[in-house]
This record gives sequence, C-alpha cells and structure tokens, in this order.
Amino acid sequence: MLFEVEAMGGAPIKLARGPVQFDHARGETTRAPQTSEQTELVLMEAGSEWDNIEALKASGAIA
Repeated sequence: MLFEVEAMGGAPIKLARGPVQFDHARGETTRAPQTSEQTELVLMEAGSEWDNIEALKASGAIA
C-alpha cells in the first residue's frame, strides 16, 4: 500500500495508497500539481484563446 512519488527538488516522498481497488488494476499515482502548474491547460481546454490567457497573466489575474 506504500508507494513513492517524485518530489520537486528533493528526495521521493512515501505515501499510502487507498486500500480499496474494485477492478484489481494497478493505479498510477503521481504528485499533486504545483500552484498554477495547469492553469493554462485548463483555460485552453475551456475554450480560452492564447491572447486572452496572456492578458490574464499580464493583469496578474493568473500566475
């Protein structure tokens, strides 16, 4: 039930995996995203144009 994930700038971190798996498939577990790491991707998938994303960055609304 224990696994390791890569830490940003440090040694791997040991975490506990959930004890229940209904399909018996091995789950892929990764680290959580850093703050604002996926902001651009989420906005693009929601339909925002790149120019709009750049404007939001310039205004400080997003990082």
